[in-house]
Amino acid sequence: METDIIVSGFKQSIEMHNLRYKRYLGDGDSSVFMNIRQAYYDNVNSYKLVEKIECKNHAVRCLNKNMRLLLRQTEYPLPQRRSLESKINEIGKYCVYAIEGAKEASSHVGVGMLRVALRNCLEHVYGCHDKCQVYLCKNGTIVVPTKYKKNDKALPKANATSVQYRLLKDTALWKEIEKHLTRLVTLSDSLIHGQTTNRAECFQGHMAKLTQGKRKNVNYRGAYQKKKNQAILASKYGSGWSAPFIKMCEGKSP
Repeated sequence: METDIIVSGFKQSIEMHNLRYKRYLGDGDSSVFMNIRQAYYDNVNSYKLVEKIECKNHAVRCLNKNMRLLLRQTEYPLPQRRSLESKINEIGKYCVYAIEGAKEASSHVGVGMLRVALRNCLEHVYGCHDKCQVYLCKNGTIVVPTKYKKNDKALPKANATSVQYRLLKDTALWKEIEKHLTRLVTLSDSLIHGQTTNRAECFQGHMAKLTQGKRKNVNYRGAYQKKKNQAILASKYGSGWSAPFIKMCEGKSP
């Protein structure tokens, strides 16, 4: 049902708005995208395929989830799993910095450099900086993107000859981690845009709150349209938008 609604919206865009959507921002749900991709496809305009932009938050979250699943697999030695556990947060943060840094420096950082940076994640986190990209790492110190400078700290500087690095390098667990990182590398073409689905999820959260899920029928007398307008205002101006609005109209606080 969700897929049908989205595809219907794409197909009606030319008729309603006289435009064609070239890109679709979404998470890792490939089944939805496969239907959207050919929304404009026909025998005359076979080139009109929709391009997908991957949400960076979902991509990194999926990587972190796979890392934590590896910690439960007892076929890998316990010392190696403990070493990975101590570095999971750094691996995720490094990938976020690599994507956001590539977006901020897009004028001189291309997709190729982002691919190399993501592929070099484990080496950097465990202290080997021979292949680090200049926009992301300088002399072993991570370059924090502007977006995260105020409220975040840089990753700790590691020693290239650390015991953890020698313990994990080229093991079966190391290769398994690299497989999960490879998926992130293959998404570099869309991750370099640094886009997220935060706005859509914020709106959906307000909408679910105002309509009270499926517990209340809001289909009569335009109630659903009113709830939708309230959700739009809440997602744009914050959940407390109503107080200043009422004060502006009534001349006094509610």
